Amino acid sequence: NRVIYWLANYIWDLCNYIIPGTCCILILKVFGIPAYVSSTNFPAVVSLFLLYGWSITPMMYPASFVFNEPSAAYIFLIVINLFIGITCIITSFLLELFRNDQDLRQIHDVLKNIFLVFPNYCLGRGLMDLAFNEYHNQYYFKTGQYDLMKSPFEWKLISRNLVAMGIMGLVFFIITLLCEFRFFIKPRKVPASSMLASTNEDYDVATERRRVLRGRSSKNGKRDLIKMENLTKIYVTRKLGRHLAVDRLCLGVPEGECFGLLGVNGAGKTTTFKMLTGDLPPSGGDTILNGHSILKDIYKVQQNI
Repeated sequence: NRVIYWLANYIWDLCNYIIPGTCCILILKVFGIPAYVSSTNFPAVVSLFLLYGWSITPMMYPASFVFNEPSAAYIFLIVINLFIGITCIITSFLLELFRNDQDLRQIHDVLKNIFLVFPNYCLGRGLMDLAFNEYHNQYYFKTGQYDLMKSPFEWKLISRNLVAMGIMGLVFFIITLLCEFRFFIKPRKVPASSMLASTNEDYDVATERRRVLRGRSSKNGKRDLIKMENLTKIYVTRKLGRHLAVDRLCLGVPEGECFGLLGVNGAGKTTTFKMLTGDLPPSGGDTILNGHSILKDIYKVQQNI
């Protein structure tokens, strides 16, 4: 089940995240920085680190539907996370220095709400606000202005960051499931009839085509576990235009038979298997695997592979 699959990944990744997250918290504890380890601020620090893992983990999941190489995805995500985290925090910090300017203050108020979408900003800005608030509270305490002292869990300090990360974790997990169920991916159908090759077929090929299309069983009486009916794939590229990779493939593989595809490079062997497993959508035709169509029920097909 695809929901169970991603949920299990999510739980496992959160368990892995707890290790480095705990190490970061212990480092702050060892050095005894009052802004982070005091009795009032330490729960806020723990909450920030925990919810950061909750939110940043599913935010990375949709990238698995874009990249084919793990190394490229890893480098891209590292660079993007560093860029977003550093840029957003520095931008917010610099605009806050000019808060006396009415226009810049309004821009900063808008950007602070937009930046809450990014967990990197929520974590970094939350730690900064904790430090600033601690220094202000120490000043108010020494000067006797106890009514001006603020709790770290006030909405404008930490709470809104925590709420934003909690929501983002749920939102991006739902986006991941939508990507898994191909909610955003609409298959582009290419008319296969205009690309069909007009060559004379081999006698055995023509015989197999007639047998499959007429719904007959194999010669030994066993039913076809795999039945390809005019399976066609046309690639559309900017450089080559339309390229016919698989041309009306008709084939039935009976139960208990071990079958292989043999052909030169570019004959369409890999493309055929990619269509059978749901890695590529066919441009035309259909395949029935154990009674399930790759067009109508690819999930059942994948369960029966």
